[in-house]
Amino acid sequence: MGKAEMLRAMEEAEAASSGAAALPTKATKKRKASTTAEKEARRQRKKKGASTSETRPTPTT
Repeated sequence: MGKAEMLRAMEEAEAASSGAAALPTKATKKRKASTTAEKEARRQRKKKGASTSETRPTPTT
């Protein structure tokens, strides 16, 4: 649970215990689930970025 969610839950609990009306919460947009192809492409880009940084020659100037 993120900090924002935890804070929101605490505020709702306090409002409920004090008898005050709970504030309407804004609906959060969920990310669409990434496909296995997208995950694989992301993994390959990560690998490629990591491998190129290791093979760079050191400047001799």
